[in-house]
Amino acid sequence: ALDFERGLETIFSLSHVAVIVCASSAEFDAVASLAGPFQNTWALIGLISVEDDQRRFFEINPNLAPVSAADWFLKTKKRWQTAKPDLQALPVTKRASLGLLFPWLVTAIIRRRFENVKRRPRSEAERCREGMGLAESAMEKLHAADQRLLIENLRLLCPFFARHDDVGRYYSNVFRTTCLLVPLLIAAATVLAVAAVIDVGRHDLWHILEGVLLLIAAWLVARSKLSGHHAKWVEHRLTTELMRSSALCNLLHTVPGLALPTEEPDRWVRQTQVFWTYLRSLPALSFSTQRADLLSARLSAVADYANYQERFHIDFADQHYRAQKWLVKISGRAFVVTLCLVVAQLVIAHLSQPRDGLAVKLMMATLIFASGAFVVSLLAHQLGFEAIAERSANAAVHFRSLRTAMDQAAHSAEARQVYVWAHECAHFVLAEQHSWYRHIPLLRLDV
Repeated sequence: ALDFERGLETIFSLSHVAVIVCASSAEFDAVASLAGPFQNTWALIGLISVEDDQRRFFEINPNLAPVSAADWFLKTKKRWQTAKPDLQALPVTKRASLGLLFPWLVTAIIRRRFENVKRRPRSEAERCREGMGLAESAMEKLHAADQRLLIENLRLLCPFFARHDDVGRYYSNVFRTTCLLVPLLIAAATVLAVAAVIDVGRHDLWHILEGVLLLIAAWLVARSKLSGHHAKWVEHRLTTELMRSSALCNLLHTVPGLALPTEEPDRWVRQTQVFWTYLRSLPALSFSTQRADLLSARLSAVADYANYQERFHIDFADQHYRAQKWLVKISGRAFVVTLCLVVAQLVIAHLSQPRDGLAVKLMMATLIFASGAFVVSLLAHQLGFEAIAERSANAAVHFRSLRTAMDQAAHSAEARQVYVWAHECAHFVLAEQHSWYRHIPLLRLDV
């Protein structure tokens, strides 16, 4: 059964359609039970019996379900007629000054390059090699012809990976900049509204400025909603993350973990279908490397991928812990200053000769600091830095434990053990993706 499951996994990694010939129709249920766990592989399965000429047809989309023969052949025809992925069909890479505010502000806050702020532009090949965790040590163990095959597949996949990554980064930056500016503009408008009441002589000016800020805030929210910044961010980022393990899947002929999350499963299904379109359009790999060397290369690939994921999540968690710590510190200090200003106003109010001008200035300063503290507290909650850091820290622990287990037993590992580790790695990747997918809707609700 284990060898049969491995065979199914290899077929699903390469093709939309699998036709399985059974000795008799009595084996249909057993075969279907073995195919059931391959959730969301977007595949068609045909079972044919040699003994009694029976047939049964299934579709996995996202779960295994029986379909009629006519529907199965029609779906198969449509899959084979599907055009190959076209880079021109994807949204073009965008640049927006508005989207630069959030990442560079956080970079200044944590005093190191944050998330997607890079030291220098990188080529598509560099980004793919790094982003997909393709190990040089694994490549060196392969025959030269196999190396060329893998590099060619990477070259074909790379433009799509880089485009989804770029577009996802653009919408992420614009959306989170909107999350940053909207509460800041509303708080500033509130201060101006109070200023209009106090400074009666220039109340029209303050109200005009207040209205301008509120209009800008409303425009930002409407633009984000109507353009679907949040949805496009999630779709392109999810596709990028699903594609991240493509090189490893190619080398091992495996499928990544694609089980459905409980939140918005329809979007997840759509993006996994995009992923399968990319992966199955690649030329099928048939390796000529000696069996022992191929096993060693696959072992190195899994170990290096786990090591890459561990280092990435450690760094990612540190960035967000620093940002969260800074926001909490600034918010706390702003509230302390607000409290001191309130005490100062009480003292001035009980002086024998009260100074109205000073009292007004203190009141405005109190309002500004209180509004600033509220905005910073809201951002600390809304941007979810702490939750992101905790999620990445937990993922790093899982990948470290896997890498440690592999280091201890790598010298005696057999093929089945290597695939057990590969599936464990895929499980950890899926768990982290599900955690991210659950957290993302919380940002959308607060905008």
